[in-house]
Amino acid sequence: MKKIISFLTSALLGISTVASVPVSAENKNPEYSYTVRDLWNLCDFLLSRPTEENIAGKPYDLDNNGVWNVFDLCLMRREIMNQQEKSKLKIEVNGHTLTAILENNASAKALAELMKDEPMVLKLNEYGNFEKVGALPQSLPKDDERITTESGDIMLYQGNQITIFYGSNTWSYTRLGKIENISQEELKEIFGKNDVTVTFSISE
Repeated sequence: MKKIISFLTSALLGISTVASVPVSAENKNPEYSYTVRDLWNLCDFLLSRPTEENIAGKPYDLDNNGVWNVFDLCLMRREIMNQQEKSKLKIEVNGHTLTAILENNASAKALAELMKDEPMVLKLNEYGNFEKVGALPQSLPKDDERITTESGDIMLYQGNQITIFYGSNTWSYTRLGKIENISQEELKEIFGKNDVTVTFSISE
């Protein structure tokens, strides 16, 4: 995740440090949660490429100077990185402790809220030789999209199940997070071939 964010800002900085596009006067919305998708959107916009969604009215003028430019991109990157540093998930399984970066969305925030007072212990079942999946104690808000998963992805499935992938699958999920600094082979070995008990908590 950090490599993606760094790549985006480096790419634009390499092109121009003064590129800007006038926009309607917009102030930064303190309640808006920026995501990597926002970073991609602004990057594509500044490079005159089509964006994945309609970004009219988005609060991308972070320095409040009436234009969207590369400086806004850098400020957005800092916001996302700060959020990621605060939102980490600890995963304990089979004697190993893993760390995941939570997504900056309503689903991941609701997941973190479940662990506010104590860790969450779940049984995850082996499925399809590419994932472990288990029922959550309650449903979370979902914003499903068709996603092809990668090893380390943590997804919300059907609003009430958490899925950790060590392989790949294409289906409708909501992103919850991504396990850091581990290869597919290592992750598969740690989780093993059978059902597992996993303890989730917010990393201090």
